Amino acid sequence: LLNAHIKSFLKRRNGEVCILTKEECFTKSNGTLKAFYKPDSTEIGLFDIAESEDASIWIASKGMGLVHLTAQGSLITSYADLSGFPTNTITGLIIDQND
Repeated sequence: LLNAHIKSFLKRRNGEVCILTKEECFTKSNGTLKAFYKPDSTEIGLFDIAESEDASIWIASKGMGLVHLTAQGSLITSYADLSGFPTNTITGLIIDQND
């Protein structure tokens, strides 16, 4: 992470901290840093991260649109123009706490 451009941090419900860089997402727990999610393409840029009540993760990206991950970091789906979403670029996220 020394040369990484950090875009966002997230403290998860389980106590882990997610560190989002432009290229990858890491988790830190008990002093250990590990890879959590990395897109398949280097053309993808990551911007923001949020956690839902069910502990799933949402990432705003350039190239993949809105990315939805399991709590363990596996891809559920991405919402982008090929799936009917209006854009491939999402730059920020806010989870609605009132649903």
